[in-house]
Amino acid sequence: MTLPNVKARLTNGTIVTVLEAIANQTYGDVWYKIFVNGSEGYVHSDYIVPSGLYRIGTIVSETKVYADHGFTPLQKCSGLIEGNQVQIIGQEGEWMLIRIAGKYVGYVLTEAIIE
Repeated sequence: MTLPNVKARLTNGTIVTVLEAIANQTYGDVWYKIFVNGSEGYVHSDYIVPSGLYRIGTIVSETKVYADHGFTPLQKCSGLIEGNQVQIIGQEGEWMLIRIAGKYVGYVLTEAIIE
């Protein structure tokens, strides 16, 4: 079976450079833009174990989790309370892209989280 738009197949243990993490607001998951073997491509986060990419953050005040920068609430996660720990995937200005409970991905304002 050939999948559309497949540039290459990577085997287990292949080392890649992660260029950025991209949140999929529709499904609440993350894709990585990667560089490997002289070209760029995209891989779903389920297939990559980042080395040193994630940082752990602690929520310092109750906050909603948003699907985007337009304050659209993330439907799968009602919110976070003080003390919740999350994985920090990236930062875009005043927004932190986070993973909650190892599965939900969304944005919180940077003022709601400390590392």
